Amino acid sequence: MNVKSIEDITVPTQLVGSKSFASEDEVLQWENELIAFFSPHYELFTPYPEYFRLRCYEFRILRQLLPEILGFSHTFERGLEIGCGYGFKTLLLSRMCGSFLGIDIPEKYKGYVRGDYSSSVEIAKIIVNDKFQFDNVAFECAWPDNLLNVDSDSISFLFSEYCLEHIPQLAKAIREMYRVLRKDGVMIHVVPNTKDAVIQFVKAQLNTSAGGLIKELVKKALGRGNANIKLNGIVIPPCHPEFISDYSEQIDMYSLENYLFPMLDAGFRIERIVSTREENDVIVARK
Repeated sequence: MNVKSIEDITVPTQLVGSKSFASEDEVLQWENELIAFFSPHYELFTPYPEYFRLRCYEFRILRQLLPEILGFSHTFERGLEIGCGYGFKTLLLSRMCGSFLGIDIPEKYKGYVRGDYSSSVEIAKIIVNDKFQFDNVAFECAWPDNLLNVDSDSISFLFSEYCLEHIPQLAKAIREMYRVLRKDGVMIHVVPNTKDAVIQFVKAQLNTSAGGLIKELVKKALGRGNANIKLNGIVIPPCHPEFISDYSEQIDMYSLENYLFPMLDAGFRIERIVSTREENDVIVARK
């Protein structure tokens, strides 16, 4: 079936409604069904064909590494996802929470939000609330350093994935996370590490053909991505995130202390640091 818009998506009956499971095998089966459902429609959300499998498998590895927190039978009263995007990870996270709130920025993030939508939150509401009919999930637009309507000491579980590196006022945002988390509440953040910066730099040097650079420039002109820049024979990849412009800052941006020091300053206890991929770190902290 050729689905041309998110509104045209029809969710299979077995995937509709908030979920609870009796075994880890049931969780795995449900996750596989989600991958099978989303993957044929990936172009409505992302240019990456393996996006949904990758994100689901990352989370599966994380659950296996942190069973005391993310085990199938463990539940939280109220969860919060910062940078919820389209709501795919929200589907995975919200089954562990009595109620769940997903937030993302109140504007259209260039290169990420596809179609005629004002923000990723608008898409998440369509997918999670309208299509999947998850009744324990709500979404709001908010900046991460100003969580607006989230009450102090109201969240027992907080999660973000590849989000912290996009926050210019990271220390302020982490103080907000500390404010909204309950005493002994736990937060998990998946972040790129310095290997990511090095890997991207090396890949850029290996793709220096004129055709490759022209392709990157065309993508840039069409607003479909960032272009590499060639300088004195060295290819400089685009900076990530968007608020830095000098690639020499990239490794500093992705260093662990860039994330950890503001957490310590805010009062968090760092419990564990693990990894689910070559180029990421997962930080587990508790209030």
